[in-house]
Amino acid sequence: MVDYAWFMASERGPRPAIEAATAAVRAAAHSSTAWAALGLAQFRLRRRREAEASLHKALKLDPNDPYAQSVMAALLQDKRQDSQAVALSRLLEETPGTEQIVADIRDEAKRRQFAKRMVEREAFPIRSSK
Repeated sequence: MVDYAWFMASERGPRPAIEAATAAVRAAAHSSTAWAALGLAQFRLRRRREAEASLHKALKLDPNDPYAQSVMAALLQDKRQDSQAVALSRLLEETPGTEQIVADIRDEAKRRQFAKRMVEREAFPIRSSK
């Protein structure tokens, strides 16, 4: 049930994934991956507060769950908390199959940092609306 919920959350539409993940959480409330699947489905539906609560529950059950870590890192980056997302991505470095997630998080953080520096240096002048 938990594997099916994760599959639905990561590969299918978020609405059917919510149903599968909710059923998985009911069936295995102690499973961090079930909670991570629910968090991913909620995140994909833009229900960020609910997703964050589900992911906190997942990480409380198992702080080393790579599914929960990867979704939490994506959520943090979505909230523009890049330094926290990058820090969490460091935990994923040793997990096979997460190379692209780690690279994407770091690339986005670098891009945002570069853009911020360019604005601070006024390299991107603000145009007037005249």
